[in-house]
Amino acid sequence: MFFCADLLSRCFVAASQAIEPAYELASGSYSVLTDGLLQGLNPERLPGQSIDTLSLCAFVNQYLGLTH
Repeated sequence: MFFCADLLSRCFVAASQAIEPAYELASGSYSVLTDGLLQGLNPERLPGQSIDTLSLCAFVNQYLGLTH
């Protein structure tokens, strides 16, 4: 779950607990959530722009929707 409030600059990320299965990439390198965060934080994704909490939230939510 990835939730961001419009009026606050806070972001809550919830992933699986150690006893729960997580969605992993086919390569097994890390989880789908981690991949979404890394891609969202990549400065080459938005050249010349800042990556703020809300844009990162929107990107990860879209990414998870495409991979789920």
